[in-house]
This record gives sequence, structure tokens and C-alpha cells, in this order.
Amino acid sequence: MIELLGELSAADLVSAIGTRAIGERAAVSASSIFYHFDSVADLADAVVAEVFRPTGLQMDAPASVLVRASRSALPLSESLDFHREDFDRLTTDPQFRARMGLWAFGGPEVAPVYQRFLRGTEAQLTQACHDLLTSWGRELRTPFEMTTFQAIHVALINGATLRHLVDPGTVSRESFARLATALTMIMLRVQGDTTGIEHRLAELNYFPRLDLAADVTPEVAVAQRTDDHVGDDWTSIWDRPEDSDTDDLAVASVAVKKTEGRNLRAVILDAAARLFGARGFAPTTFAEIAAEASVATSTLYRYFDSRDDLAAALVREHLADLVASRRPVVRGARQRFVAHLGDLAAFTRLHAGYVRPYLIDLITVPDLEDDPVVVRTRELIIDLATESALRDGVEVDFGVRQTIVAVMSEAMLGELRTDREIAEMAAALVLREVV
Repeated sequence: MIELLGELSAADLVSAIGTRAIGERAAVSASSIFYHFDSVADLADAVVAEVFRPTGLQMDAPASVLVRASRSALPLSESLDFHREDFDRLTTDPQFRARMGLWAFGGPEVAPVYQRFLRGTEAQLTQACHDLLTSWGRELRTPFEMTTFQAIHVALINGATLRHLVDPGTVSRESFARLATALTMIMLRVQGDTTGIEHRLAELNYFPRLDLAADVTPEVAVAQRTDDHVGDDWTSIWDRPEDSDTDDLAVASVAVKKTEGRNLRAVILDAAARLFGARGFAPTTFAEIAAEASVATSTLYRYFDSRDDLAAALVREHLADLVASRRPVVRGARQRFVAHLGDLAAFTRLHAGYVRPYLIDLITVPDLEDDPVVVRTRELIIDLATESALRDGVEVDFGVRQTIVAVMSEAMLGELRTDREIAEMAAALVLREVV
């Protein structure tokens, strides 16, 4: 029976209704119908052409809303109005049910007619949509273009309308307007922006992958039910048999323990280091770092105020490792100082692409007492002072920062001096000006 329904044509549907019933509804005789149409098939073709006539739809209302929205500074409320108008237009369209029925049971010849109808109605709003986005200073994110954008919206509104007519308690005018507006805003970007839709989706993913979040408690692990966001090594508590006696919290606790040591901040820094090293600092966006770390862009802002802040933190972490691993065993305070400054110059040359934010922090941030390089450089200058003495009125911290900035700035200039020459120059400066 289902297969037979799929083989029906528009002429079959008209025949099933009967020309007598059609004539009674139109207040004409059945014979009058054939005065205008040669056959039932001819009548059916005319019905299909009328139902799927693009110019038959009243598009003035949504078009006027687009024009009004193009004059607004804040597009949110205008976008909601547009989608409300679109929903009202389609849910009150008397031919909507006919189009759905003819497409479903009118046979394969109806499909290309419906396609032309859809593209024709969308074309009526194409220019208005272009003008709207231009007035907002927005454009569609890649890989979308206007034809695809409109087709997706039409698919959404048709589905929402059908569901509303069948089950009005589930899909309302307001819920559709808000959903459609949210999707529209996600698909837009500022003109000149190069980020695609995948970057925007990364920004909206507010939850980090649970298998990377070492600070997630078992209770949160159970409550979030983030099976879709976890790695392959996660054993989900929701995949266990229903008759399992294992306590949910116990399972979640074991899962979280598997992530100990994988600090989310460190994961973000590692991702940034890979991207900065491969692409450089300037072209790398927060969204790309978030995607590389498998977290949301919003998660990055939990740890870092800006991309510069992240870069400075990354340099500080690298320098902490350098200081911890490189304690040169050399005699004499001056030799130890020179070796330390040489390591600092070599590090700067290796990471020259993104050390600038760290240098700016050294110059502008008042309190950097815990910075590993500041701490180590201060220790070495104090060692120098035990062999000589500090100059009157000179503060050690001033000499510390001055020395670090001088070494790193000189190393960033390229191959003008070797690391050893830079270190010797800075050490001589300290001995002359500070000690």
C-alpha cells in the first residue's frame, strides 16, 4: 500500500476527488470544467502550476521587514520580527498543505516544479537579504553563500510550520523566531573577518572536553552527561547496562582520576605553542587555539584575558622550565650571570614570534615578583652584589627588569650579535650601572 501511494500522480489525486466534487466546490457543472481543460491530467497540471506559483505567495510582508531591519543599529529585535512574520505568513497560507500533499503524492513530475517554486520564492528576497547584511556590516561565514543560507532557512521554516500545524503545542511562533534568529546570528560575521562557521561553533561550545578538564568534580561529571564531548578513552556511565550495580559517582570518579595531571590550562598553552610555532603569533586567533585544544573560546577567557595575555603566560611557562633545568655549574657570580643571560637570549631567538607580549608585561606590569626569570635574575644580581656592592640609590628590581628587557630585545633583532655577546653586553651594563 505504501509503495502504491508513492506511485500516485497529480492526475490520480484529482481523479480520486472527482470532477463532480470539484465542480460542486467551484459552483460549476462538471462539464464546465472540461470546457477549460481538455482532460483530468490537464486539470491536474494546472492545479500543480497554480499551487507552486512563486508569485502567488505574499512576500511583501517579509520583504518590508528586511528593509526595516536594514535601518536598525541592533539587528536582534528586527531579526525576531522577520522570522515571526515569516512564520505567520506560512502557517496561514491556505496552499501550504496542498504543496506538501502534492509533493508527497503527486508523483516524480511534481519534484522539479516544487524546486522551481522554492528557488523562485527565495529569489524574491535575495537582493533584500544582501542589502540587509551590507547595512549591518556583516557577511555570511564560509562555507555558506546566500543561496545555501536561504535554502536552509526555507527548510527550517517549512519543517517548523508543518510541525506547528500538526502539533501546535510543541512549536510556537516565538520559539521558532528565537531559534531561527540564533542560527542566523551564528552564520554571520563582520565584513573582512576570515573565520568560518567552524570557528564560531568552537566559540559557542561552552564546555571543555571532560577528558581534558582535570578540575571537574565527579558530581559535575555526572550532572553534565557530556558523552558527546569526551575522548575515545572515556567509559561513559550512560553506556553501562541498566542492571549494573556500579555506583554512578564511583564510575565518574574513576573517569576523572584518569585525567589527573592533564591540566586544562596546560592543554591550552600547549595548543597555543603548536600554533604559534607553526603559523606565527599574528595570524593565530583565539578560536583556532580553542579548536586545537578541543575547548570553547569562552573557556580560554576563563584563564586568559586576551591572546597577548596567553602568549605572555606561555613564554613565562617556557622560561620557568628553562630556569628549572638550566642551573649552570660555573665558578664565579659573573660567569653564572652571563650563562643565565645567554640562555635567555637563545630562548628569545627561538621564540621570537611571540615573546613581545611578555616583554610588554615586564615593562608595564608593576607586580611580577613570582616571575621565574625575574626571580632568577634577581638572585644572580644579588650574588654579584656580594662580591661588590650595589650603587647608591639603585633598586635591584629596576636592574633586574632592565637587564631582561635589554637581553630579549637585542636577541629579537636577529643576528647582529651572538647570544654570548648579548649576555656579555648585558652583564657589563649591570656591573657598570647597578653593581
